[in-house]
Amino acid sequence: MQVLIRKLQQEDSKNLRALKLESLEKEPLAFDTSYEAANNWTESEWMEIMNDYLSPSKSIFYVAESEEYLVGFAYMRFFNKEKKKHIIEFGTLYVKHEFRNKGIATKLFEKIIVDIRENHPEIIKIQNSVYEQQIEAIELYKKLGFKVYGEFEKELYVDGKYYKQLAMELFL
Repeated sequence: MQVLIRKLQQEDSKNLRALKLESLEKEPLAFDTSYEAANNWTESEWMEIMNDYLSPSKSIFYVAESEEYLVGFAYMRFFNKEKKKHIIEFGTLYVKHEFRNKGIATKLFEKIIVDIRENHPEIIKIQNSVYEQQIEAIELYKKLGFKVYGEFEKELYVDGKYYKQLAMELFL
């Protein structure tokens, strides 16, 4: 199985939307947006989101592709405040279940790091947040060098339960 890691392109819109919905449905604790809310986005709302994903001044977005299908994605968002231009926020990372444990998430992350180092030398830190139930994600982020620097109690509310969020950071 060959997997290509590449930058998001406009023509990925339909496939990315389907993968985004899958990620929200299968991993409801991993994202602040619910599947129900995202499933109701109008075409206009989705195009606005896509434009943000594709905007080099707003984000860095990579996808993993296998046999012309998107199997994963990762992106980071730039802060638009002058005093925080040295930080980038890890927006999200998702790999389809059947493609996990094959190094794809690590390759996506590494591609973004190369992009940051080559094109954004002002960035010295990546911020990330993850919910404590996301054990695999926490292990991955720690393997990539992230360290936990804070906890937020009752940060997410899903299906009648509150969840703790961990704040993580990685210095480049």
